[in-house]
Amino acid sequence: KVPKRILAVEKIPRGGAGKPKMSELRDLLTPLLEGNAPVTDHDMDIPISERLVYELAANVFRVSVEELDANSSPATVNGWDSFNQLNLLIEAEHRFGVYIPAAQVASIRTLGDLYQTITAKH
Repeated sequence: KVPKRILAVEKIPRGGAGKPKMSELRDLLTPLLEGNAPVTDHDMDIPISERLVYELAANVFRVSVEELDANSSPATVNGWDSFNQLNLLIEAEHRFGVYIPAAQVASIRTLGDLYQTITAKH
């Protein structure tokens, strides 16, 4: 299966257990699907650093940034599952104004890989 459309949102509403709140998510996505959402500009002049990538990942995975480094991966980071991997990539695209093709997603296995992908596309 291939998604027909991928929508980037600022943040996915979550409950106390970290699971998405589907009703709030539906309310958030409806204007985007109907084409009534405001368009946001990406700041293409954002200086990219490994630290910014780690901070972004720490926010998505809900861990301390000090726990992360270039070798951080799903095997070493609590909360890094397939769903949050997609959240991380969407957040990275939004934050750094890059597009990561679906074919490249599987090759991003560590935060170092993500940093290299972002800097190559920026």
